[in-house]
Amino acid sequence: MEGNAMRLLHHGEVRWLSGGKVVKRMLQLRQELRVFLAQQRDPMSTKFQHNFCLVKLSYLPTIFQNMNRFIVSLQGKGCDVFQLASEV
Repeated sequence: MEGNAMRLLHHGEVRWLSGGKVVKRMLQLRQELRVFLAQQRDPMSTKFQHNFCLVKLSYLPTIFQNMNRFIVSLQGKGCDVFQLASEV
């Protein structure tokens, strides 16, 4: 493993709005993560070898981005019930 990938941090929780960024970064570092998890003897290391799992994982950043856009649209001053209902 090389570069910033050596500085993997163990966090139990991630802020909701940054979840998509975390998944995107995880996909970028998938080889390093696989090696790290294999060194830790974690069974999740095999998930980073299967294309089907990676394809499913690659959809998550887009889903998070759309959810974040929706959540932000429900916030703000001057919003009334009718505007919020039209967003939903």
